[in-house]
Amino acid sequence: MQMLSLTVLLLFLPLPTTSKVSKHTIDTLESFVFLDRFVFFPTPPSEKPSKNNDSQSLEFFEYGLIKFEIDYAEGSMPELLLFYNGFDLYSKMASQDNLSCKERRNLATAKVDLSKLGVVVRDVTRFKFLDRDTVRVTGYTYFTSLYPQWFFVALSNCHDDEVSSSFASTRCRELGYCQGPTLARVSLEMTNGLDVSSKHFSYDQKGVREMFITFFSLQCGMLILCLLIRKRLVALNKYHYTVQIMNLSCLVGWFVYLCNVIHYVSFGEDGIGKVFFFRVGSVCGSIADLLVVYLLVFLGKGWTLVRYKISSGGRMKIAVLITLTLFSSMVLEAWKSYGYSSEILVNQWVSGPGIIYLYIRALIAVWFVYCCLTTIRAFQTKRRFYNRFCTIFTFWLLLKPIMVFVCQITLTDDNRAAYLISWEVAILFCGQAVLLCMYFPGRSFNAGFPFHHVTSVMLGMVQGESPSDFIRNQLLNSGVGGVGVQGQVAEEGGSATTEPKLSRDNINTHNSNSNSNSNSNSNNVLRGNNNNGITLGGARSVIKTTGNDISNTLRQISNVGRDLVAVLQDLNDFEEDDVDYVEDGGGRRMTMNSIAE
Repeated sequence: MQMLSLTVLLLFLPLPTTSKVSKHTIDTLESFVFLDRFVFFPTPPSEKPSKNNDSQSLEFFEYGLIKFEIDYAEGSMPELLLFYNGFDLYSKMASQDNLSCKERRNLATAKVDLSKLGVVVRDVTRFKFLDRDTVRVTGYTYFTSLYPQWFFVALSNCHDDEVSSSFASTRCRELGYCQGPTLARVSLEMTNGLDVSSKHFSYDQKGVREMFITFFSLQCGMLILCLLIRKRLVALNKYHYTVQIMNLSCLVGWFVYLCNVIHYVSFGEDGIGKVFFFRVGSVCGSIADLLVVYLLVFLGKGWTLVRYKISSGGRMKIAVLITLTLFSSMVLEAWKSYGYSSEILVNQWVSGPGIIYLYIRALIAVWFVYCCLTTIRAFQTKRRFYNRFCTIFTFWLLLKPIMVFVCQITLTDDNRAAYLISWEVAILFCGQAVLLCMYFPGRSFNAGFPFHHVTSVMLGMVQGESPSDFIRNQLLNSGVGGVGVQGQVAEEGGSATTEPKLSRDNINTHNSNSNSNSNSNSNNVLRGNNNNGITLGGARSVIKTTGNDISNTLRQISNVGRDLVAVLQDLNDFEEDDVDYVEDGGGRRMTMNSIAE
C-alpha cells in the first residue's frame, strides 16, 4: 500500500524543465543560475540568413533561433550567458562548486548585456511590478553551425570592474560588491526551423515524436490481440492470473504510448507539451516493464507450466524481488524530478540511481536463470522448452544494460538520448509481443509452450474443484479409491451406493468398517434365517461369501501398500508439491512425481 501511495505521489511531483519554450521565476541568493540546454541542428545552407539584410523577417531566422523575454529588478546588471564549447566542458564547470560567479562568467562563449540595447537586445522597457521598479528586456539571436552543437543558457548577476563605468561597476571596484542575488522572470525559446517535427525538438530528441506515434499504432494492434486471446482462454476456462498479468502489462504499455503521444504532439506545436501526461507516461512505463519481469519470474519458477502453486519459500523470495524492483523504479522516477541535473548529466543512465537500476536488472537476470535451472532439474521432461525460454528472456533482461553500455561508448552526447529512448521502448514492446504470442491458443508455432497442454482443472480454474480434488477423483476412477469399499445392493433391483471419498481419517478404518459391516450383514442373515426358515447351510454360505470379500479387501489393501498411504497423506498439502504433466496414449494428464517415478 505504501508503494502504491508513492507511485501516485510521483504523478504530482514537479519535473525538471522539458520544454524548449521554458519559463522560469528566479528568486535566489545565487548570482549564477542555469536556465536551459539545447542542441541545435546543423543549419542547411539554404537556411543561413544574411547578416547584412535587415529586411529579412524573424521567421527566416527560426533555424537556430534563441528568443528571450526577461524581467529583472532595477539596479542590478544581469547578463545572459551562452556556452557552446561542448557538453563536457560545461558539465565540468557546472560540477565545480568552488567556482565563483565571475569565474563562471569568464568561461562563457558569449555574453549579452541586458541593461542596454544592442544587436541582441531589441527592446528595453521599464514598469512597476509589485511596487518595484522593473526592467523588461526582449531580444533574439540566431546560431548557425555545420554540425550539431550543444547550447547552455545561464543568467548571471555578477560583473567585471573593467567592463563599464556604471554605478554597479564602480561599487564593485570601490566596495567589493561585485555580485548580487538574482531576481528575475525569464521566458526562453529555442527552435530548430519551422517544421513541426523539429522546431521545438533538440537534436538529441530527434525522431522521438514519430517513434512514439509508430509504437502507439503497433500497441493498438497488440491490444486487439490481447482481447482476442482473452476471449479464447476464457472460453477454455484457462484465463489464469499469469495471462492477466501479461494483458495488464500490454494495457499499461498502450497507456504509456498514448500519454507520450499526447505530450510530444503538443510539444511539437507549442514547445511546452503536456507535462502531466509526460510524468504519467514515465511512471507507467516503469510499471509496464516490471509486470513483464514479474511474469518471467513466475514462469521461470514453473507456475502454470509444471506447478499449480509456487512453494512458500519461493513466494517469499518473489515478494522481496517485487519490493526491491518497485522501490528502485519509483526512486528513479522521483530522482528525475528532484535530483536530475541537466547541466551536468547528459541522461539518467550515467547517474548513480540509473547505474544502480541497471545493476538490479542484471541481478534479476541472474536469478531468473537460477529459477529456470532449478525447474529443469526437477522436471526433466520440460528441459527443451526451458532451455529456449531461459536463453531468450535472459538476453531480453540483459538487453537494456547492454544497449546503455553500447550507446555510451559508440554514440556522441548530442544523439545518444534519442537512441536510448527508442531502444527502451522497443525492448518493452518486443518482450510483450513474444509473451503474447506464446499464450495464443491453437497455434503451431507455440505448441511447445506447456501452458497449452494443461487443463483448466490442472490450473485450478474449475470452480469447486482444486488439483487435489482432481487427483483424488483420478485415483477413485482408477480403482485405487474403491479399495475395501465395495458397493452394496440394498435389495433386489436397487442401485449401488456411491463410493465415499478417501481421506487420512477414514483410510485406517476401512478394514474395521468392512469387518463390522460383514458381521452386521451376517447377523441380519441369521435373523432372517430364523424368521423366514432359511437353513443353517444357507447361513454358512453367506458367512463364507462375506469372509471371502473381507479377504479380498485385505489383499487389495496390501497390494496398494505404502505408495497409497503416501499419496493420501500428501493430498492436503498438494499445492506445495511439484506436479508434472506427462503424456500417455490418451493424451496429456497430470501426475505427481512420486507416482510417475
